[in-house]
Amino acid sequence: MFRRRSTTGGARSQEALRLVKVAKVYGTAENAVTALDSVSLSLSTGSFTAVMGPSGSGKSTLLQCAAGLDRPDSGRVMVDGEEMTGGSEAALT
Repeated sequence: MFRRRSTTGGARSQEALRLVKVAKVYGTAENAVTALDSVSLSLSTGSFTAVMGPSGSGKSTLLQCAAGLDRPDSGRVMVDGEEMTGGSEAALT
């Protein structure tokens, strides 16, 4: 799994989740498909959120990056105020 790097000094964050300029592209060159293009969002602790959109709009990629199941190509993912970083593919699995 990703290692959690504290940015709050131990205090619990009021944000359950924050994504900052998260991008994810699948494929290369002319076959590249941009699933997430500089997505930023913040979800408050205790809130409920629905992710909706048409097929192929990046919903699953967004949730997989937010859950630490996939790594964004760029940007930051923070859970409870702590950045999700590092980890090998084996650890992700």
